[in-house]
Amino acid sequence: MTTEANARTNVPPQPAQVTGVNATGISDSEIQVTWSAARDATGYVVQWATDSAFSDPGSAQVGSAGAIIERLTPETEYFVRVQATRAGAPAGPVAAAAAATTLDSRIHVLIDRAPGGSVAVQLGLAIFAGVLASTRAKGMKSPQREAAITGAISFGALILPFFGQGNNFWIIGIALLVLLSSIATIFIASRR
Repeated sequence: MTTEANARTNVPPQPAQVTGVNATGISDSEIQVTWSAARDATGYVVQWATDSAFSDPGSAQVGSAGAIIERLTPETEYFVRVQATRAGAPAGPVAAAAAATTLDSRIHVLIDRAPGGSVAVQLGLAIFAGVLASTRAKGMKSPQREAAITGAISFGALILPFFGQGNNFWIIGIALLVLLSSIATIFIASRR
């Protein structure tokens, strides 16, 4: 007669809860998600949904603390949550959800098609404004009107980064100089 022996394998402990989840809309179809790495985690499950109850979430498995969620709908709020995983262990507790909204697709049509993205657009606007500024002194019937047009174009180059198009400070500096020269031209022309 043989005796039965009960054996129980040791299950590794679950990883710690993810903290510091942050979500940011970076384009009309992408959200960037970052978080602090969890103790004992070998991977992470990222889930996203358009409702805070996560009734029909999308999900992805990633190996590091950070991900970019793609192919999303423009101008839509998404809720994102992250869960740490570890091979052979139960998944860790789900972190508190973060929310982010994808950007307006109309703002990005010109920028996405331009070679070099926002730098090309801003530099192009600033150069065009500079050409107008240099030619307005000769052959223009209304230097004030031309200076106003140039100033408006350079102002457009200035405000482009506020629509999420990067921090190209040297381009902003060029546009700001052109804008100030346009204002000075309007002032000088009005005193003649």
